[in-house]
Amino acid sequence: MGKSTFLTKLALDWCNAVSVHNPDQKATFSDVDTLKKFQFLFDIPLRIAMGQREVIEMIKSHIINRINTGDTRKVMSKLLHQILERETCIVTLDGLNEWADVLHKYVLPLMANCHLNSIVLITSRPWKLADERIRDSEIDRLLELEGITDPEKLTKKMILSLPSAQDKTPAEFIEYVHLNQLKHFLTDNIIRSVDEQ
Repeated sequence: MGKSTFLTKLALDWCNAVSVHNPDQKATFSDVDTLKKFQFLFDIPLRIAMGQREVIEMIKSHIINRINTGDTRKVMSKLLHQILERETCIVTLDGLNEWADVLHKYVLPLMANCHLNSIVLITSRPWKLADERIRDSEIDRLLELEGITDPEKLTKKMILSLPSAQDKTPAEFIEYVHLNQLKHFLTDNIIRSVDEQ
């Protein structure tokens, strides 16, 4: 749990980091300076990219074609190639376990070798990584979601965002959790590095 939320929060923090309108925005990720080094972020949910094999085609059909029409699509598609070749980009692919190559040849979506400045971040359920076709050499860093860093802070934000927030306070909820020995349910998704190569 938490993979899609992680990528969504990464995208939001990137937007805030590069925005000139939010210079004082507090980000979830502590290394906002690293996020600022990326000029572009492309976020693709793999569940809607079934039948597509190449990342660039996914970006075209799920981002460019949704916000452009006609001749503008052609111009933006050409510009996309230049951006991926020249600029520092993050490409997030959410849900590898929900994607399969239509020809059953590749286990990962294809990213052209000329896109050396791009970082590809892929989320997946653990069982997908057991596929013997995914070689360790294709993975630079493996992260595992395991719990929540500050469950009381998250709980407070969630309760205050609910329409019924006036009925119960976050403190009352936390007290209920402690009294009923449910605290372990609040700590199920923190990120930790399990493999660095």
